[in-house]
Amino acid sequence: MKYFYTLLCVFLITCNTSFSQNLDTYNFIRTSYAGFDIFSYATTTDASGNLYAAGRADDENNNYEHLFIAKYDASGVLDATFGTNGILLYDFGSAVRQRVRDIEIDANGKIILAGFVDMDIYSNHRNAFVMRLEQNGTLDSNFGTNGIITIDNGYKNDAFKIVIAADGKIFIGGTIKNSTVSQLAVLKLNENGTYDSTFSTNGISVTDPSTLDAPLANLYPDYSYINDLHILPNGKILALASTGYNILLARYTAQGDLDATYDGGDGVFVYNPPSTNVEFYPSEFHVNNDESIYISATKQCVSCNPGSGSNTGRWIFKMNASGSYDNTFSGDGQYFISDFFAPSIAMTVSPTQEVYIAVRLFDFELRKLTSTGSIDTSFHGDGIWNPTEVYRRKMIPYELQLTDSNELVIMGRFSYPSSSTNIYFYTNLPEQNNVVLEIGEYIFNEAFTVYPNPTKDRFFIKTHNNTSFAIELYNNLGMRLLTKEISNVQNEVNLEQYPSGVYYLKVAGTNTTQRILKN
Repeated sequence: MKYFYTLLCVFLITCNTSFSQNLDTYNFIRTSYAGFDIFSYATTTDASGNLYAAGRADDENNNYEHLFIAKYDASGVLDATFGTNGILLYDFGSAVRQRVRDIEIDANGKIILAGFVDMDIYSNHRNAFVMRLEQNGTLDSNFGTNGIITIDNGYKNDAFKIVIAADGKIFIGGTIKNSTVSQLAVLKLNENGTYDSTFSTNGISVTDPSTLDAPLANLYPDYSYINDLHILPNGKILALASTGYNILLARYTAQGDLDATYDGGDGVFVYNPPSTNVEFYPSEFHVNNDESIYISATKQCVSCNPGSGSNTGRWIFKMNASGSYDNTFSGDGQYFISDFFAPSIAMTVSPTQEVYIAVRLFDFELRKLTSTGSIDTSFHGDGIWNPTEVYRRKMIPYELQLTDSNELVIMGRFSYPSSSTNIYFYTNLPEQNNVVLEIGEYIFNEAFTVYPNPTKDRFFIKTHNNTSFAIELYNNLGMRLLTKEISNVQNEVNLEQYPSGVYYLKVAGTNTTQRILKN
């Protein structure tokens, strides 16, 4: 029987200050997944060196989205103690779209996730969520409500960024919309997921951009959000935000108020586009030890003629701690990357303010800049690593990190050689081929698969040979709860009426069973 698999990886490139490694000799770590396109938007590591990736998984049969989390050990092998075979798909139920935007590991090894759940096709009703998992992938019942915090007011909310403070408190950056405007939002949570009442109003700081003293161009009610956060040594909070076509740097006091000592008294630095034809959107930032800031940004040329490039260009800005451009970087504080084929980029910065940029133009490349914004020719001979092997050339970067041991961690995807979405680890570790047949994660006699497992309120059975058959569901006491005929048309089993726990799925008339976990 022939199966088509979607591959998941993140690529990990290890370098030292001399850059003696030949990156062309590094290996891919692959994870194969049947029936899903995988998108990983965030990655992190824990104190033991385990690696995590999180985002979404799209069912190739019906395009239904699930939250996706993968855990690997330090050698790049999927951790079988996590979820099912190292992978967890989570389903909020009745959602149109659901995605993890960020992932962090706290001091106790708990896994914290943040993202959104769309309840309608137009994203007018979007819930923000924060979730905490145990190391085995089960929801942590000591956090929030059964492991989850949700912001649901009927409008468009979102959670983009997680920062864990030294005292264990959790900060979330995102947006909370009311009936009229999308507001910049910072949440502060206690370790157990309750809101910290000492922070702003009941643990939530919201800012209506239309009330700021700074001039804002092209302000639209749906375009205000915080997508990156940093806690400064004095406890103040720096946020990278977007509103309309403006890039904002907002600084908050430790109590959650805009800092009146920052950028002329309103607490916000605004970069306005030079004309109504140009829009700027921030992607991420890096705050240096001297509190200067690198910003990765996108410039969209709406109705102008870009010449030989595209309408979408990528830039790196450097700002002083006071909120002005650092003209020692690239002459005017702005480094133009490219506008060729609307390039995808990711950025990280060393402690000595060297800048690494992963770029996908027509092909992938990795650049290194000095602290003054010039190409560092000590890196791979001319400052740019241009891989020649076709799989390396087709990498699309999403995230770039520099570890304490001076290793670069690049997380991304590509769709080569097929149209399926593939995500990779690229590493100096030995090559790994993690094979997971399905997120259910069991193939019965090569006839069907079950997903998602664990589940919240329902799971699906996908047949591979267009046959129909009967299944039986039992609880952990051996009591049969239901019998159902399964086909390609009728393939859903609803568990809403049953409590959380372990259930057993059996093919009627056989001894074939599969364990189902309902959260």
